[in-house]
Amino acid sequence: MRFGICCGAARFPRMKELGYDYIEAGFNSVVKMTDEEYEEYVKAVTDSGMKVDTCNGFFGPDTFIVGPDADISFLPEYV
Repeated sequence: MRFGICCGAARFPRMKELGYDYIEAGFNSVVKMTDEEYEEYVKAVTDSGMKVDTCNGFFGPDTFIVGPDADISFLPEYV
């Protein structure tokens, strides 16, 4: 069995020490990063010795893809 963890990049090294096998990234947070923030995130993942195997939070709380306020025009580029 493998165990993953959802946490901020600053905690990745400690999570590896505690025995976690992989990182579960917050997708919506990652796509909002600037190029510089993304590069720092990738470095933190690489330095931790773990990999991002899964993601959660594909859409943020302000994204409506169903219902009366739905707007799916962004989906082709987002996905």
